[in-house]
Amino acid sequence: MLINLIEIYEDSRVIKEAKSLGRQISKQYLLREISINPAHLISIREELSLAKSLIESHATGKYSFPAGLDHRQKFTKLCLQRGNFGWDLIVIGDLNQVREKLNIGSRKALLNG
Repeated sequence: MLINLIEIYEDSRVIKEAKSLGRQISKQYLLREISINPAHLISIREELSLAKSLIESHATGKYSFPAGLDHRQKFTKLCLQRGNFGWDLIVIGDLNQVREKLNIGSRKALLNG
């Protein structure tokens, strides 16, 4: 079963364009809806550095985040298994909200053994 979440990600187009023009530019973030399979989830943890950047962005007036994103917003980093490699992504919501959405910790699981 796939679970829909909102991912926040760095806009690499803006950075590449700025570098090609020889300019320095701060990171720009965008949002997109993603669907993940919780069976591929390896770990889940709070993403504190992005939340701190969001607060600083609002304090300085240099907005690199999508419009309308509240400065109190929390983020969660998910690590998913992708073959032999892990894949990290950051989603909107605090740790408990994401756990609830993924049904983690709210039910007992039967381990294969």
